[in-house]
Amino acid sequence: MISSPRHQIPDTPERWDRILEKFWQKPEESASSTAMILERVRKTAAFLGEYDFPGPDDEILDLGCGIGFYTTEFAAHAKKVTAVDFSQSVLDQARDRNRRAGFENVDYELCDIKTLNPEERGWSRKFDLVFSAMTPDCYRYESIRKMEAMSRKYCCLQIALSTTFDPGINIMRQVFGSENVRLPDRRKEFQLLNGFLSLEGGFPSVRYYRDSCSVPVDDEEKYLARMLARAHIGECTEEQMQRLRELLRQRKEKGVLQTRQDWLAGWILWDVREKECCPVSG
Repeated sequence: MISSPRHQIPDTPERWDRILEKFWQKPEESASSTAMILERVRKTAAFLGEYDFPGPDDEILDLGCGIGFYTTEFAAHAKKVTAVDFSQSVLDQARDRNRRAGFENVDYELCDIKTLNPEERGWSRKFDLVFSAMTPDCYRYESIRKMEAMSRKYCCLQIALSTTFDPGINIMRQVFGSENVRLPDRRKEFQLLNGFLSLEGGFPSVRYYRDSCSVPVDDEEKYLARMLARAHIGECTEEQMQRLRELLRQRKEKGVLQTRQDWLAGWILWDVREKECCPVSG
């Protein structure tokens, strides 16, 4: 339902294992990103708190739980949390995080939303809230239907709508042209999802927010390689690489290259009970 085919990268456990491995290898990046994620969790908790979630009697499903930031927040307030991810190593990190936090009300399930069968799992109408943050596999029509099948009250998606990288993507546009450097932008699809759920009677609540992080770069070549990959630049001549290096050098201050990443994200929360009592006529 929400997709950007040109920029779609296959989601696999191996890919996320590699991302996390690189993440922990750079303490300065992981610290900055962790601070940004914790702020995102705080804002999410405030948003859900407006709808009295999570409550002491609630059971919550955290789909694509990652290393457990949201799981920990939910476990502090809910009766039970089920944390799901398709990577065992990621799930192990989530388990360790919540063990250190002292929570024993969390179950961990190795599972892929693409192949998940709610009925076979015994998860039909089991959870008060089915939640997923920044998990592209949950944006598909089939996944949204599965989320609804597992919820007895609400579903909530947190979606990265657009991202900018400075100076990386900006210098890419100078060298390759803006028309050739495009990042995934899900804002229109997000609005379509809101309209679709509204037509079905889900009465969705939508909220937008921005966050950012700033990280110094010590390896300019690796940084350029990451930016080229994000911009989906296949061929790059040596002349173009030299130009990119020169532009990066011009952005240094006192010999340090400071980079910035800005996010626009959104939440969409809907009540599956409203959809059941307000069916769309065919």
